Amino acid sequence: QRGVVTHVAGNGATSIHDFELAMLGATSEDVASSIEDGSFGMWEETGRFMNEAIQEGVRRGLGYGASLAAYSAERPADFPHLSDCVFAKTALAGVPYTCHISIGTDIIHQHPAVDFAALGLASGIDFALFCESVRDLQDGVFLNFGSAVSGPFLFQRALSAAYNTGHRASGFTVANFDIRPLRGVAFGDDEGGHPSPAEDALIRLPSLLHGVGYNFHGLHQETIPGLYARIMARRGE
Repeated sequence: QRGVVTHVAGNGATSIHDFELAMLGATSEDVASSIEDGSFGMWEETGRFMNEAIQEGVRRGLGYGASLAAYSAERPADFPHLSDCVFAKTALAGVPYTCHISIGTDIIHQHPAVDFAALGLASGIDFALFCESVRDLQDGVFLNFGSAVSGPFLFQRALSAAYNTGHRASGFTVANFDIRPLRGVAFGDDEGGHPSPAEDALIRLPSLLHGVGYNFHGLHQETIPGLYARIMARRGE
């Protein structure tokens, strides 16, 4: 709303939580107990409505995120909590909201209404939109929150596509925010081993392109409000 953020991207789970916030005002599930009785992820409304929204949007040439925004905006009675919804806010502000999914990882992929071709096309349209934003990243800022693998890889691939088409963005700043340390047993350590995807794509790569990458290790409920406070202070708000 203040014109600070120019693009919001997330995975399929991000969109599901956002969709349920818009529809119900809450999003929660006890995975362990739901797995045991076979009900995990089987919510009729979430699965049917989201798949319907995506399929309807694809027929209109929309990507995944824009499909959800259009579907909910056109049915306000079914989505009384749009004021709590990120994709609704981005649509009003004219900011792209893109969703980058992995087939089979989201609960709506279990629903009988699923159309995998539509899911793939919708997310593919969103990847193209994401590439356009990264193409224009010159002297800009890219923030990655809590994604140790898919977010870094998404950024790396989009940056490669930008360079391949002659858009050589440089001088940008990248910041990675995660509750886990950047390096550890899983990825090696300072004594050797391979860097994590986040370290490779978000810390090392920017430094090679006349930019800079930072890592902020801490709880999101502390680091994200801290970032917001710093931005508002710089804006004098």
